[in-house]
Amino acid sequence: MEKNRFDDNKLIALIALLASSLIVVSVMFAITYFNDVKHDDARLDVKRCYIKESPSTLSPNT
Repeated sequence: MEKNRFDDNKLIALIALLASSLIVVSVMFAITYFNDVKHDDARLDVKRCYIKESPSTLSPNT
């Protein structure tokens, strides 16, 4: 039996598609991971977070 050249091209295209997908997923993971690591020290301090009341909402001391 003779091999069909068209089947070999499909196999090469499938391998290239899977390899490029793996590269894209790896790059996206690295970008999100390093972005999270870079901003790790700038977290919100919840103990200092409060809502400031405007002077008009405060009750007058009369």
